[in-house]
Amino acid sequence: MTPEELVKIGASEALKPYNELMQKLLGRPAAELGGIWGDSLAVYRFKRRLRHLKRVQEMISDAGFEPQAVPLKLLVPILQNGSLEEDDTLQDKWAALLVNAAHDEGETLAIFVNILSQLSGRDARVLEIIAKLARSFSPMSLVSLGKIIEEIGAEFPITQDRLSEHVDNLSALGLIELVEADGGYRKREELEMEKIKYGLLPILGVRVQMLGYRFLAACQPPKKTT
Repeated sequence: MTPEELVKIGASEALKPYNELMQKLLGRPAAELGGIWGDSLAVYRFKRRLRHLKRVQEMISDAGFEPQAVPLKLLVPILQNGSLEEDDTLQDKWAALLVNAAHDEGETLAIFVNILSQLSGRDARVLEIIAKLARSFSPMSLVSLGKIIEEIGAEFPITQDRLSEHVDNLSALGLIELVEADGGYRKREELEMEKIKYGLLPILGVRVQMLGYRFLAACQPPKKTT
């Protein structure tokens, strides 16, 4: 038995008392942990990295362009975050971010990497829904919290408090703006009905900022080159 194998066995024995804790933290059974958590995490991250790179290659092939070199300040954090992302939908956004950075057209800002790293899957979906509702009128339209709850409710249940958390995070990142919903944007009767129906304060609406739209575009694969 090699010294490396002895060290591995010793480490496995030393970590045994913490296996149950790590199973709970990792959300995976002991059989998948394989005794050494570092090994298990490395294997899992490797699988996620493969999926990430596969999606990057697929998006490039679908768009039909030859990728260009990506600056290291973008390439390294995108690859790192993409390989760690457990949510497939968010990982696809990391893939799209890298593909757009490798595309000749447009510009992928370093700030998009920072923004995406701070979003949950639900945060991202709420932003997409707000943008969808706004675009149904005009990109800079005001969207009420009640409308957002109605639209999201068709996909997953959400409370006013939970929506407020998502909206606050999106606002803090500069993706949306919270504005007063009165002042000619909406009828007072509509606001009062919304307050009764949802228990919402009828004074706030949400508007997607230009940064928000640029971020959404950067997280979508480029269209096929003609």
